[in-house]
Amino acid sequence: KEEFTMGKIIATIQVKNLKDELLASEGYLAPAQIRSIETEAIADSGATRLCLKKSLIEQLDLPLLGERKARTTNGVVTRKIYRGAHLFLMGRDTDVIVSEVPDDCANLIGQIPLEDLDFVLDLRRQQIIPNPEHGGEWQDEEY
Repeated sequence: KEEFTMGKIIATIQVKNLKDELLASEGYLAPAQIRSIETEAIADSGATRLCLKKSLIEQLDLPLLGERKARTTNGVVTRKIYRGAHLFLMGRDTDVIVSEVPDDCANLIGQIPLEDLDFVLDLRRQQIIPNPEHGGEWQDEEY
């Protein structure tokens, strides 16, 4: 699901705990026990990674990777970074590092996950679309 609200591109995303998924695939955890959330996020090519509210990260129980400085509209801040998240968006999925934002901030889908999923922002139509350079097919970039 994707919609345009007040000049923002908002999409529904699902995020799962990757470790839970791996344990379930090996039979150590029932699929119903995989920690997962579904939420709305603003597609923001100015953000770097997937940014989730602290309460959602706690629900997913993601392992802390460390802290990093982030440049925000309010200046440079220190953000906690987590690993082990599996992002699902519009029929595509990728493993991501997650940056924590306060619960009073919006969830953001940043440039790295958008590129991993081979999506671009169509600002004229205010939507997330498959990269037109790849004819709508999901394609990894080779460097």
